[in-house]
Amino acid sequence: MKLTDDFKLISLNSQAREPIVTISKYGVNFSKAAAECLKFSEYALVYLNDRSKMIAITPASKTSNEAVAFYKPKNKTAKNPSIQSSRFLSILSKLCQWDIENKTYYVKPEYLEDGKGIYLDLNKAEEKERRIFGRGE
Repeated sequence: MKLTDDFKLISLNSQAREPIVTISKYGVNFSKAAAECLKFSEYALVYLNDRSKMIAITPASKTSNEAVAFYKPKNKTAKNPSIQSSRFLSILSKLCQWDIENKTYYVKPEYLEDGKGIYLDLNKAEEKERRIFGRGE
């Protein structure tokens, strides 16, 4: 058999992934593609619009007031950024009436109009049962 033009090369190494943010009892976790939307900024500013149930996140410098640590390029074990503030998770849980202890919520980030950050429309969050690894119940 010969390798003919009927064969098409399948790229298995580099797969373009959709950006996604997950919200669970473990924190607000950003996929690598979502971190790329913020240009892998080491710090970020987090804004909350409680009336429209939206979060906006913009890149920031370490010296910016209220900046939180975001992407850690030197961390070899946990490359994906996360915000693990229990206070913030509690606010989101109450605002959206979510069961963060038992469920995970997935939100697709979208760019702000000026392109200098992203926003998460919590109204569009997709609820999923938390996966149980290991022994289970």
